[in-house]
Amino acid sequence: MKILTKIEVRSKFVSGDQVMLAYDFLFPAMNLNLRSAVLMNFQESQIVKIELFYDARPFEQKK
Repeated sequence: MKILTKIEVRSKFVSGDQVMLAYDFLFPAMNLNLRSAVLMNFQESQIVKIELFYDARPFEQKK
């Protein structure tokens, strides 16, 4: 059974040598949508830096 079924890109932004993507990881088996973003820096068509941002609250244990 696949847990992650889809990565859905919601938005793309480009500025100079930087690209930012906002996307969702879809986990239907867990009834979960993980919203994420990534900021990538490029030099000579190569990724030289990546910063990943996400909200981990969907994975927190219930108290």
